[in-house]
Amino acid sequence: MASSPKAAPATGANATPAAAAEGFKGRDDFRREKQLQEARMAGTADAEVDVNTGKMINPHNPQFITKAPWYLEQNQGPSLSHQHAWNLKQHDSKDTYTRGTKGDLKTKFVKGACENCGSTTHTKKDCFERPRKKGAKWTGRNLAPDDYVRIGGVENLDMDYDAKHDRWRGYDPNEYMEVIKNADEVEEARKNK
Repeated sequence: MASSPKAAPATGANATPAAAAEGFKGRDDFRREKQLQEARMAGTADAEVDVNTGKMINPHNPQFITKAPWYLEQNQGPSLSHQHAWNLKQHDSKDTYTRGTKGDLKTKFVKGACENCGSTTHTKKDCFERPRKKGAKWTGRNLAPDDYVRIGGVENLDMDYDAKHDRWRGYDPNEYMEVIKNADEVEEARKNK
């Protein structure tokens, strides 16, 4: 049996597209790169810096996250810009919507309203309130206000789940000054007693 000659490293015309894009790494180059990566993870070497933002790239990020896909430009240097969500719209911080507001209170039951609570925005089948022994249709007392329905304009914002449920969205810190003022007045009244 004749022994076959060893295959030459993939360079030039014989290189595969993946090897040509990354460039062939010898054993020593691969070992040096691995040692540098381990040193970065241990904190003994400086972390890579994003060429676009200038921020440090966390060395504990897995390679499949930090490395750009083959179909994007990879020769620009280390960057996480390929992880940026391109389809998100940025909303102005003043854009907000009203949550939890209720309409005006009714004094008389309106035909077509919820028979349980008296709100005109839903029916008895869709009512979230506890079923009453005698509904608002028959008693005419404790009629629930209408739920606030968002329609049109700023109220019709196209927001994701987190933006809709952000409890601090639309918060004005100056409102808290009123709470502090009231607490100070109560404290003064208590001291003067």
